[in-house]
Amino acid sequence: MNPHDPTPAPPPGAPPRFQGRVAVVTGGARGIGRAI
Repeated sequence: MNPHDPTPAPPPGAPPRFQGRVAVVTGGARGIGRAI
């Protein structure tokens, strides 16, 4: 996964667990991008 690439939002029908994981991954990627 490239932290510089924007992460697409999960589909509306995705379960909360999937959305939570995506949110965490997106937040981590953004943190790495800012750190770099």
